[in-house]
Amino acid sequence: MKKLSFSACIIALAAFLVACGDDEPSGPVPTVEFSKDRNFSEPGGTVTFTNNTTDGAEYFWEFGDGGISQDENPTHTYLETGDYTITLRARGSGGQEASMTSTIVVGSRFVTGVNFETIPFTDPDGMAWDDDDTGPDLALWIDITSNNIDPRIFSVITDLTPTQVPFARGLEVQDQFPFTDENWSFLLIENDEPFNEITFVDDQDALMLAAGINPLDFGLVDYQSGQGILTLITNDESAQIDILFQVRN
Repeated sequence: MKKLSFSACIIALAAFLVACGDDEPSGPVPTVEFSKDRNFSEPGGTVTFTNNTTDGAEYFWEFGDGGISQDENPTHTYLETGDYTITLRARGSGGQEASMTSTIVVGSRFVTGVNFETIPFTDPDGMAWDDDDTGPDLALWIDITSNNIDPRIFSVITDLTPTQVPFARGLEVQDQFPFTDENWSFLLIENDEPFNEITFVDDQDALMLAAGINPLDFGLVDYQSGQGILTLITNDESAQIDILFQVRN
């Protein structure tokens, strides 16, 4: 991709728009079409554009963040979150011009819900989680590993039975939050205590699943839909949860 300063961008665009001499444009008007390999991206992600224009001889791209290119099939890297409009201007060999626009969302990974795929119904000693055998009471702890001061704790379900698994829990919009580029802790807890009294888990026997990872380095993202999934699973596969997220601003 060709990168130019702001003043150079203005000059390049002006030069593109100036008609050749005093001759009236002639020939077919270009039919401008292009596609991109993603509709959503994250900061630092590279977008590849494919130019499908017919009857075009010259091209001028504006990527919406101040970047431009005169390549036929450029790539572009967005560094900041935001909604951007991409414009492709095409000129035919006889001077006729046409254009097309499209948009892209550059955003963060917002957690939108959790799918509980597999849950162990006995503790590490092979005993039922609850003395009355009513089934485990689940709480989910998500926090920046270096923080552990203001965790996102969610009471998931009480008295879980095998027939209820798998099940999903969505987060209300006000409870959704973005991942940052650092290590996060994910703990699935059998919560015997009242939910409002839960603190950082010291009793390892209460942990069904524990993971510490950078969620930007893991997880699968569909950059066409913006939807993503981060799968966490224990070594013995007794517990699996899928953290659902969406790339957005």
